[in-house]
Amino acid sequence: MHSSLSCFYSKNCLRTLLTAMPIGGYDAEYVWTIDERYFQPIYAFSSRFATNEKIDIIAQSMLIDLRLLMFLRHS
Repeated sequence: MHSSLSCFYSKNCLRTLLTAMPIGGYDAEYVWTIDERYFQPIYAFSSRFATNEKIDIIAQSMLIDLRLLMFLRHS
């Protein structure tokens, strides 16, 4: 996976994403509209990952964290 989650750090990008991909889909009988106040961008300083960090790096790091947590729990 060479994608990143950088769009989730930008309010304008989130707005564009929600407009391009409506919840319910284009073929659904009813397309839900959700107030954009419910979709806030990720505050960059609240994450230990860079805004352009690749998804596979984030996933690997989270798996390592999970393994460490499980190890510490059973020690």
